[in-house]
Amino acid sequence: MKLLEEQFITNTPKYCKQIGTRDIKPLFQTVKDKKYCVLIFLEDIQPVKHFFINKKGFGMMGAWISVESIDSIKH
Repeated sequence: MKLLEEQFITNTPKYCKQIGTRDIKPLFQTVKDKKYCVLIFLEDIQPVKHFFINKKGFGMMGAWISVESIDSIKH
């Protein structure tokens, strides 16, 4: 099932600022063939000093990596 324009236009405007857009219709054209959307809201965001990650075993395309401890993948 594709994302329906009516559902998107009705439910998305309250998140325009967080998504980084002012106009919903062009955004819909970008995402119209998607099956779902996930919005994640973060609280208490804190800066982290840059570090290299050992991605061995995670694949090079891993944008998100879930680990018990960040120290276990710091390189």
